[in-house]
Amino acid sequence: MGKRQQSGQSTALVCACLMFIVVLGLGLFSIFKFLGGAKESQNAADSGSLNVAREVAKNVGVPLSAGIELDNFSPLVDKDTGKINLLSYNRLVGQVLMVALNAQDEGTALAQQRARQLLESVQSGSSSLSARLHRELSRQDGPAAGYFNQMAGRNSLRMLDGGAALAYNKNGYKVAYLSRYSASNPDGATNVSINPADLPTGMKGILTDVEDKNNPGCRFIKGYSALNLPDVGTLYGVTTNPGQGAHLVSVKSFEAENESPVPSGFVPPNCFQAVAKTGGERGLLNVAIAEIGSLTKTFKAGIPGGYIRVRNEGGIDWFGTNNASVENPLNNELVEGIYLTAVANGSPSSAAGPIFAMDKNLLNDWITYNQSLEAAGTHPWEMTDWPEVNGRALSGEGIFNAQGNPVSRQELGSILSWYGNAGNSEAQAPHKYDYLDLDPRANHPELVQLYQSGAILKAYTNNPNASLGRDSLLAAEFAKAQLIESYFSSWSHDGGPRTINASKIMRTGLRIFDRGLIYITIPQGIPTNPLPAQSMLSEGTIKFSRPGTVNQYLDKVDEGKGAAGSTAKATIKNLLFKRLRQVSPGLTMAKLNKALNKIALDLGETAFIYAGQDGELTMTKAPPPGARQNVPPPDGAPQIFSSQKYSLINRVVNPPHELNIHHKLFAASTGRIYGQDQVQFTPNSGFGNSLGDLVFYNRVEGTATFSAPN
Repeated sequence: MGKRQQSGQSTALVCACLMFIVVLGLGLFSIFKFLGGAKESQNAADSGSLNVAREVAKNVGVPLSAGIELDNFSPLVDKDTGKINLLSYNRLVGQVLMVALNAQDEGTALAQQRARQLLESVQSGSSSLSARLHRELSRQDGPAAGYFNQMAGRNSLRMLDGGAALAYNKNGYKVAYLSRYSASNPDGATNVSINPADLPTGMKGILTDVEDKNNPGCRFIKGYSALNLPDVGTLYGVTTNPGQGAHLVSVKSFEAENESPVPSGFVPPNCFQAVAKTGGERGLLNVAIAEIGSLTKTFKAGIPGGYIRVRNEGGIDWFGTNNASVENPLNNELVEGIYLTAVANGSPSSAAGPIFAMDKNLLNDWITYNQSLEAAGTHPWEMTDWPEVNGRALSGEGIFNAQGNPVSRQELGSILSWYGNAGNSEAQAPHKYDYLDLDPRANHPELVQLYQSGAILKAYTNNPNASLGRDSLLAAEFAKAQLIESYFSSWSHDGGPRTINASKIMRTGLRIFDRGLIYITIPQGIPTNPLPAQSMLSEGTIKFSRPGTVNQYLDKVDEGKGAAGSTAKATIKNLLFKRLRQVSPGLTMAKLNKALNKIALDLGETAFIYAGQDGELTMTKAPPPGARQNVPPPDGAPQIFSSQKYSLINRVVNPPHELNIHHKLFAASTGRIYGQDQVQFTPNSGFGNSLGDLVFYNRVEGTATFSAPN
């Protein structure tokens, strides 16, 4: 073969090889480009699917329906959307669980019925909250497309044809219920935890072994596992994978758990499939599946909108008859008498005005001194200093003018001069009056005017506005008021004995008082420590009833029992602590005490103990935000604690002294009247967010006859 022929054959072979290499290269390039494009499109689909799982967990929700849902779950809605979503749904499960536990603890049919009603509102029937949320999360025409495209569109598809784009296919959107708790998957947990110590032994199985790092000692409730609540029903929580974020899962896992774990009823899904296809002839179908995660957003099961209502029952309004003889005895008793000077023609003199005192000798000494000055031709208003008469200094202390103020030297000189006028028909010793003279029927307008003007009350109590008719009384105080009314309204006419039937007196709320020294009651608006009674208060001669705190009222019920018998305060505080820990998970006994000492509760007032915006316990007279206007009646059995019975006769009803001024109204009595202080706690399961009622009472019983008017 010639060289030319061999050379031609070699050239053809080289060309063929080069052509093969070029074709192979182009083929490999197309394959690599296709694979790269497929990876790009799958990455885009994955990022879009992850965004769907993140966004629907937060932003797809349902509003609470009016009625039982709003009345119970309003504090649980997402603060940004105002709806119940996948991240807050398990809090409803936790609240239903706590209500069921409370109902089991109470053991009443009504409590169990309410717990069932609450469970059904959450997870039973097509109108339940669970069913509505399930429908929103499962909608193929829902917001998933927007969430998918929002993130998928940020991914590059450069390795596919220039016209390629990832088109979301709504018909491929599906949901499933992944990571169910089981022996092989012990980490399937909701984002709500409970302390195992708070559960009955038979219910500890509803918890996983996964600890809630935000609530040490607590373990998460099982996800997508039947939670059997005795006498109430079966509840299901949603697995939210606490500690994780949204994450991709396989098609195999998705298809294995795309049927609801609830045999009948609904529970929201936690996993979402998205399908998208790239355009062009070589369009690629991408399937991406993502499951939600709750990261650090965990909660302790409870009733965050719960509260305890505290009521102090009302008092008895004492209106009397608007005459001084009925109103005065509980405000300024002066039975031993009051002495008036400068009384002309049956009424206070306009020239000198009346001067009054409770010390007859003091007034007489002034008169004696004045008469000696008149004989000497001098006048008392010219004195440079107060003199001494009968061994004691004359002064304005203890003698008052028509305004109830201590007399001045000029006023004293004027009245004594008037007394010393030999031609004055009223030049006589001060006239004595007692309580019976305060009665308008006694025809002593000069005395009645001083009382009605407030001068007498101002002189001895610094309280010219004191009036029994403007106040509310305890039952114990009302028993005394009945005796006084009887004494002053009718005894003066017949002098006979008077019988008080305390058993007919309605029970009232409580105030703080000394059971042996209940003498007067403070009219509304008057300070609890009036200045004129300072010395008497310090001596223990006079005591005022006054509003107290919850802790003080509990002390009142335990008063005098000794350590062995003091059960009301400790028992009730433990009951309150157990309930209110469901409201404020970080509650301590010190914080509870702080709340119970926060405000004083007067007769007829109501207060509420609940968690404030900072989660700490507080107590206010205004209802907590979102509380029902009509508080449901408690569904538990009441527990009543009573003080020892204490005698009212010769202590409260007819005490030996009143303001250290006069003796008791009646010198003798037969029979028995006693008082008793009580507190009642009636628990509620948490239905309507009410966790119970705490009510305080004061009651009296017995009958006694009083005689020998003093």
